Amino acid sequence: MTKTKIIVPLLLIIFSVVWQSSAAQAILEIYIKHGLDSNLALKQKSFDLKKAQLDLDRAKSLFYPQVGVNAQYTVANGGRTIDVPIGDLLNPVYTTLNQLTSSTKFSQVQNQNLQFLPNDFNDTKIEVALPVYNPQLKYNKQIKEELINSYVADIQLYKRELVNNIKQAYYRYLQTTKALEIYNNALATVNENLRFNEKLVKNNTATKEVVLKSSVKS
Repeated sequence: MTKTKIIVPLLLIIFSVVWQSSAAQAILEIYIKHGLDSNLALKQKSFDLKKAQLDLDRAKSLFYPQVGVNAQYTVANGGRTIDVPIGDLLNPVYTTLNQLTSSTKFSQVQNQNLQFLPNDFNDTKIEVALPVYNPQLKYNKQIKEELINSYVADIQLYKRELVNNIKQAYYRYLQTTKALEIYNNALATVNENLRFNEKLVKNNTATKEVVLKSSVKS
């Protein structure tokens, strides 16, 4: 029976200590998560990392064929024109050829009047560009990759420092809370001792110096 009376309270104490430690650890994890999620400097660093990753994706895309469409449509009505005397130039030649060949193979043509701006003109081009040799693309990609590595290392270092600061602040808070609890318990014990001594003096079972000593301690 004696061993049982000793073991049971000891187990209760151990369980209480473990439970308090687990509860404190769970609260600390909540504080750490909240600190990481709400830290503005860390958000800015994460944004810079995402921007650097986009830049790297663009740098990689430069190694692949680039396809573009260039379309142009022109409509013109009126405006300046130019006379082209193609009939006056070719018809005498065609007439001579018909006489020599005794045929009408060479038809007569009319003089032309052309506009400077084309009307109802569609010009569509599909352009494909592929870099054959461009060392700058390789160096640009390597620079972007090194920049991302530096951002990742900086974020990891900042997170470790932030978590360490949160842990230190939380542990200082626990120490302060525990010290305050000890102080309040000690103050309550002193006040209870003073009250008990005052009753002893009131009942003439002790002298007033007992009360004075208790007052000095409090």
